[in-house]
Amino acid sequence: RDLGRLGDSEKQLRLAVEQTTADDAQTRISLAETLIQLKKLEEADGILKAILARSPDHVEALAANGHRLVAAGRAREAIPYLE
Repeated sequence: RDLGRLGDSEKQLRLAVEQTTADDAQTRISLAETLIQLKKLEEADGILKAILARSPDHVEALAANGHRLVAAGRAREAIPYLE
């Protein structure tokens, strides 16, 4: 993801998600963050909602949700997630 190869990162993370259990939040958050950078905000939203439904206080998922809101032009709504 850091090398600007977001398409490759997305593919690899999708494969990793398929190979993990639903409680592997970290892999899913990484995928959601990559999707946010690719402007695939609806898909990222679904991933983050699923994580937060299991763990409402998951700090990294909350932060990623804030990033998604900023990317969607909803910075005011993002503030509580980023504090």
